[in-house]
Amino acid sequence: PLALHGSLLGLAGAWAALDPLAGVPAFEALDFLDLRRGYEPLLDWLERAIESIRAGYRCLPFEQEEQVFSVRLPDPAPRQRLVVGLRMPAGAGEQAAADWLERAIVASDPHLPLLARQRMSGLPRQPMNRQEQVAYSVGDDTRLFVVQGAGDWFDAGQPLRIVAPVSGVASSPWQIVLFVADGSDNT
Repeated sequence: PLALHGSLLGLAGAWAALDPLAGVPAFEALDFLDLRRGYEPLLDWLERAIESIRAGYRCLPFEQEEQVFSVRLPDPAPRQRLVVGLRMPAGAGEQAAADWLERAIVASDPHLPLLARQRMSGLPRQPMNRQEQVAYSVGDDTRLFVVQGAGDWFDAGQPLRIVAPVSGVASSPWQIVLFVADGSDNT
């Protein structure tokens, strides 16, 4: 029992990389008179760590035509949580990506003219929190954002478009990708 407990503690230490900000709790020493007390919190923590791993995803690149990035959504659901990655040039920080996307128009295709005329930004979006980003294992050049696909500016049957800001940004992404859970159909 002691060797197994030690191995599981080592595994917990290695899995701390999945969520570096949270770290690993201080587990109690193994008590041979109450093995359950030593194993249960450790096994529960390992199970939660496994559940936090994004099982699998693939990247669908947006097509770029001048200042417009476009992708067809594989999921026809009327409400979606869309994970979008902005691949930025070397040296562009996280804030540069956030500034660029904040000034961009994000919406389904038919709504772009109205949004541009009214100087509105379209669908709500925000940077993905660091804990969740760890599960995506993206490179240093990719900044992840969550776009709420719902409401007046969203139609899953139409291409999703991101229109680059006209001015006021220091750097722009060289590619935008949509992260889709494995098993989703690609249309």
